[in-house]
Amino acid sequence: MIHDTPAWLDELGVTHTLHEALDVDLVDTDASLRNQARFDPLDQDTVDTYAAAMAAGDQFPPIIVHHAKSAKAKRPYVILSGNHRYHAAVAADTKIAAYVVDRVDDPTVLLRIAYQDNATHGLALSRPERIRHALHLVDNGFTQADAARCVGATEALVSDSLRLRGARERAADAGIAGFDTLPESVQMRLCRIDWDAPFHAAARLTIRARLSTPQADELAKAIKAAKSEAAALEAVEQLEAVHRERIQSQAGGMRKRTISGRTALLSACTSVHNLHQPDVVRSVIDDQDAAILRRSCVKAIEKLQSLAAAIGDR
Repeated sequence: MIHDTPAWLDELGVTHTLHEALDVDLVDTDASLRNQARFDPLDQDTVDTYAAAMAAGDQFPPIIVHHAKSAKAKRPYVILSGNHRYHAAVAADTKIAAYVVDRVDDPTVLLRIAYQDNATHGLALSRPERIRHALHLVDNGFTQADAARCVGATEALVSDSLRLRGARERAADAGIAGFDTLPESVQMRLCRIDWDAPFHAAARLTIRARLSTPQADELAKAIKAAKSEAAALEAVEQLEAVHRERIQSQAGGMRKRTISGRTALLSACTSVHNLHQPDVVRSVIDDQDAAILRRSCVKAIEKLQSLAAAIGDR
């Protein structure tokens, strides 16, 4: 929901003044882009679209700038919300209105202004951007509910994101590589595990066996149902035994292709047929190598003769 900016700024307890035509030369553009709430500070397509609309006479909401430096500074203003609108106005050579917020000592107030206004005006924040900003707000003392409101997210999303970040940190602290590359749905199942040792064991099993989301859910439920940490570890061991063949088939990080006996025999015979005798002989360096090769050839011949006899004339 788009808020009433003056009333909202009053509610935040900051003094502000509306400038109908902001002096763009007073804006510190570098500091403003560093202050941007988005991963990519500026989307040029959005700037061009806004500039064309401004040149056609469309009206845009005032931006919000912070009077961050002394009056003697050449560029005392830092944009809290409205970088795209500001750059579009400069490109269109038109006026831009702005609420100028006086110097504020509490940095969390500036965070609230930047994140909350960017969530309601202009180019929409992406889901990862909302999550990152919400976590940053929580780290700076905001409640989960307040952080969610500021970035336009649900409280459940903020709560899940905090749990997910915690799980990733727990895995990293235990030296478990690859946890953060698991599908997020799988990570979310595992982050429900409170005991550290069972969590570590479950994470390793999930990575090694490449468990699906339902399988990770089954694993997490088995651990949560355990009455003790020892019982939880035993549950992981039992499930590891169930998935042992799957783990072995994916040793080395790649699933091994199952090859039938027929295919293996044909492949071996083809390889023998493709051997070029002069090349083989020239590769023998000394008598010891020659003896090893002769024995290998004799054993191979015996094996092939045995297979040929077993196959028969069918």
